[in-house]
Amino acid sequence: MPYRIFSYISPRALGDVVLLSLFASSVAELFDDSELVIYYRDDRPYKAGIVSCIRNAKRVLKPASAGGTLPIELFDMAGWRPSVADELNAPEIRGPNLILSQTVFQEGMLNSIPLATLAPPPEKIDPSDSALMELGLDPERWVATIYWKEPGYGFRPLEPWREIADPEPYIAVIRHIIENLGGQVVRLGHPSPTALPKMKGLIDLAHVPDSEWLQLYAVWISRFLCSSLSGPLSYGPAFNVPTVVTDQRSCLGVYRAHDYIVTQGRRFGGKILRGQEAFAAGLLYDWGKDPAKYVANTAQELIAAADEMYGITGNCVGWRAHQDPPIPTTRPNKLCMPLPVVARPELFIPPSQRLRA
Repeated sequence: MPYRIFSYISPRALGDVVLLSLFASSVAELFDDSELVIYYRDDRPYKAGIVSCIRNAKRVLKPASAGGTLPIELFDMAGWRPSVADELNAPEIRGPNLILSQTVFQEGMLNSIPLATLAPPPEKIDPSDSALMELGLDPERWVATIYWKEPGYGFRPLEPWREIADPEPYIAVIRHIIENLGGQVVRLGHPSPTALPKMKGLIDLAHVPDSEWLQLYAVWISRFLCSSLSGPLSYGPAFNVPTVVTDQRSCLGVYRAHDYIVTQGRRFGGKILRGQEAFAAGLLYDWGKDPAKYVANTAQELIAAADEMYGITGNCVGWRAHQDPPIPTTRPNKLCMPLPVVARPELFIPPSQRLRA
């Protein structure tokens, strides 16, 4: 009998939706024979697209297909159980062995299990390619996606502690990627007053209406993603695209061997600590909301990070071609909860140095 998993993707914030979807998909991959059912409420413009990328989900439900909200009585398997709509009577829905929700998940758990890879549905690949080409992207040349968090996003309150006050270092990275590295750049995010330079090979999806899906898809075809801490950052690790998180104030954000964490400088004891030094001093375990303690990344630091990601992705000369993940030869067929919440301080080391070591 398959191991049945029911996952309620309850968050509304983009990054939280992606990470919980990645977690549910990864948990399902721990078992030789699993059936994953996803339930979510389609209350944000990006949620349906993200959920559609959970390739190993057997069923996806939302209120329109599930008769409104799901009562806990749905999981009553005893005699004389409450009746439900016929489409909910499937055993993989009514009889899960495991129920996952946001309340049992913490981000650091992604460092303690093998990660699955989310992927766009096959039928959406060709039309998405065409849409990006119509905007001016050349499929024969590689793409980097860039994001930095600016104020004014409608679905979140102001969060000055993780907003980028000066976008010029990120604009400098865009210029460097196009003019010096020979790439194309897609900027992600929401509309903001920041004006980008007019450059061939630069597409600003932040100012393209209803571009939520194309932003997701642009990361999927990217050579690498460079992003400050906010929702779009999560697309990179979820899609197994090499990702550098910049202006970071914690030890999380990315989770794979080809990822990289570039922290802000942290004032401490008369010094400015970064990366492993800041981690060893215990300074990267919270979200760091006091701006007086931090020094933002400079253009030189961001350009160096882009050069690092460019250097470790030399096999990606056009749009990224994803191969199907290898099928594990053995699976644990068990899950011990709560999973450990783990930090990976080696991700503060540039990947090229890590790989040589």
